[in-house]
Amino acid sequence: MLESFCNMRAATELVDVILVFKNVKIPCHKVVLAGTCNYFRAMFVTEMKESRSAEVQMSDISADIGLTLVNYLYSGSIEITEQNAQALLAACNMLLLVDVKNNIAEFLSRQICNSNCVPLLNLARFYELESLRKAAHKFLTKHWKDLIDTNDLGELKEVDFLYIVGGKESKQGYMDSVECLDIKSLKWGHLSDLPLCLSTPMLTTVKDRLFVLGGIKGGGHSRMVFEYHNEAWEERSPMPEECRRGAAMEFDGFIFVVGGLEKSCLRYCQRRDDWNILQRTTFPHMFGPAMVWNDAIIVGGGEGTDANEEYCPHTDTWSTWQLKMPNSGQMQFILKI
Repeated sequence: MLESFCNMRAATELVDVILVFKNVKIPCHKVVLAGTCNYFRAMFVTEMKESRSAEVQMSDISADIGLTLVNYLYSGSIEITEQNAQALLAACNMLLLVDVKNNIAEFLSRQICNSNCVPLLNLARFYELESLRKAAHKFLTKHWKDLIDTNDLGELKEVDFLYIVGGKESKQGYMDSVECLDIKSLKWGHLSDLPLCLSTPMLTTVKDRLFVLGGIKGGGHSRMVFEYHNEAWEERSPMPEECRRGAAMEFDGFIFVVGGLEKSCLRYCQRRDDWNILQRTTFPHMFGPAMVWNDAIIVGGGEGTDANEEYCPHTDTWSTWQLKMPNSGQMQFILKI
């Protein structure tokens, strides 16, 4: 069927819309565009003005990329190269072509090297390409000594910096300061002060945004959540319960808060600014370290336990490892290498 439409397009038979990429006009069939691309489907089946227009301006896409994508919509095949990959990615993001975006991510993952590692890491974050982000981050972690003196390290985002947030300056007093270590220069800087003084809050980043969750404040434990955006702190929906001495991490675009005295497992959606309470841990894991590993969340040890637990976000279940921490205790660390 698509081959027939390809032949008809080549002969300009029964075409009913013209896509205009810069100064290049490409005759097409609405039924093919709508059937193979959700962007065009939404355009042509709604009351958008383009649905009644003979020509549709595609000014954000170059002529060569536009022709490549039209050929893909008609044939189902596309050639991704080093020269067109990033321009294709931007166009596919606009046109909601998820499959092609994923193919581009796989292609770029195979091209990672010292000279493009950081730019590709930032590109992956911008377009939310998790497979490319993981591949670039893995390369950066393995080759950081080779990259430490390059200009590219200066392009790392907030997630690539080290933060020290709050603290305790006396038995009664807490701190609102936020210090940031620049990996490239190894110099400390100062972010805007927190809206309140805290000690031992949980920290994580989502899409290059720094989040501060919970912690100890004057008068008890906090459930408050703050996001650092546009050089200022913005308050977000508070955690539905206290999580004293727990841990926070990002997984698939969500924030998970796990462990603590309450044996918590909480999930925060940045887009909706809301929380869900999930299956609790078996052990409290107070000050227990946690990380994402092999598509699961691992939390280990902590005050009063040497157990390691694994959480599957897809089934909302916890399982306990046979392997235990060498001992229980506060402020231990897990390192993924």
